[in-house]
Amino acid sequence: MLSDVKFTNYKDKVAQVVAFLDKYIPDVAAMETQMKKYEKFFKTASGKQKALEKKNADLADALEESQKQSTLKKLQEARLQSDYERVTAILDRIPPEIIREYTKRGSIQQKRINPEK
Repeated sequence: MLSDVKFTNYKDKVAQVVAFLDKYIPDVAAMETQMKKYEKFFKTASGKQKALEKKNADLADALEESQKQSTLKKLQEARLQSDYERVTAILDRIPPEIIREYTKRGSIQQKRINPEK
């Protein structure tokens, strides 16, 4: 635009440059305003993303803790079930007449302790 400026046409070239700048400067100002809006949006989105990532991490930790507790509970239940089965097997090996005698003795001792029953 400025390369072919001569003494005879400098007024026309100045007018062209002024017209170009009049068009260019508002476009730059509009672009700057738009960039500020984008920057604000990206900062907000970045903050929201960080908050969501923290919430996600907290939920993952809570899930892991819950799974650990569930696993521990299952292990405890399995141990109790095993103990119950083992004790039941021992009781099944005791002859019925011994159990009857033991329960008779227990009820006689109970009557001695609490005679009103």
